[in-house]
Amino acid sequence: MRLLCFLALAAGHLAAGHLAAAPLQLGANFNEHLAAAKPELLKSGNPGWVRGFLPASGFLSGRKKLTNDPGVKAFLAAREDGRKIAITIKWDFQKKHIRVPAPDSPREKECFDFATRVASELHPDLLLLVNEVHIDTMPEDMKPGGDGTIPMVRFLQRLTTHVHGLKNNLGGDGPPLRLSCGGFTRMDQRRMREHPANLALLEWLAATKELDAVNFHLHHNNLEEFEEALSFVRGKVPEKPFVITEFSIVWHYKRQLARPIGAAPAGKRFAETRGIAPETTVRDFLNDCVRKPVPESVMHDFLASQPWDDPQFLRKSCELMEKHGVILATSAYAQGASGNARPMKADGTPWILNPIFFNALATSDDPSRPATRPGFYQEFRRRNP
Repeated sequence: MRLLCFLALAAGHLAAGHLAAAPLQLGANFNEHLAAAKPELLKSGNPGWVRGFLPASGFLSGRKKLTNDPGVKAFLAAREDGRKIAITIKWDFQKKHIRVPAPDSPREKECFDFATRVASELHPDLLLLVNEVHIDTMPEDMKPGGDGTIPMVRFLQRLTTHVHGLKNNLGGDGPPLRLSCGGFTRMDQRRMREHPANLALLEWLAATKELDAVNFHLHHNNLEEFEEALSFVRGKVPEKPFVITEFSIVWHYKRQLARPIGAAPAGKRFAETRGIAPETTVRDFLNDCVRKPVPESVMHDFLASQPWDDPQFLRKSCELMEKHGVILATSAYAQGASGNARPMKADGTPWILNPIFFNALATSDDPSRPATRPGFYQEFRRRNP
């Protein structure tokens, strides 16, 4: 029941202008890899919340079924173990080159029926109705048509009304259905702030009574961009709690991949101590670790030797989000479920640096848990004792 209390508390305090009144809950994000939420891994970090997304196309095609999907089973088992589950529906229209379905079309009915099944069969503690609205939608469906209507905005509005109508008719003994929508990315950028679809969504999100929270992602270069994005959305939606299902400074990390690990004095000492050529790039070092994981102490020493790494990022970002009325944030939890556990190509993005657990890069010094990311793990456990 904690989220229900926080939703009500946060909404009241946001309206009153006291953004920091509702504390942030920090959960574990598994993206589409729900099956990775294994009991032993969850026990290691003890998250109160687990979050993952369901790519809709696989279920709409019949290739996947909610009744026997391994990821769904893992999340339901996590709930049986006392955790809350947040499920995001990922409308992967762009990946499949599918246009947003027209109102009252058979395709729209199929989509709405899928959302109904997710709500009624899984009973998530929070159902998020969109993942990344721009990334998942064909560009033409994010633009106004001849009548001024933006197809994806209309689809989400109609979907919300449909699912909201289920709230008191789901059965079961669980809490009432809680809904969130939004799906924004890079709201620090002018092109996103001025995009017609984003402006239309923000106006609707601020006004609708059918939603309990607004969800979006914060993948940026630094905390200043976090601040810009949070402040902008808060200015447009002053009274609803925020849910951040993904966040990182992965673009900052990406800029370091071509950097020699010995570029700074501490990095040079680390390389010399470990018998590694100082000119080895960060990318090559990480790729070597993927191929042959190093002891946890070596990975910790490596990160401590790199001036671009801030072990306090998770603490700082959570405090910043809390200030702006974020009541739930789900952090990258384990390598493999956040970033592929395979070597990065030259243009690869180092999602593998985001998680709490570094289980793909290092072997643990403690048999009771996987290898950890310094600072991140400690902050996660502080918020999930």
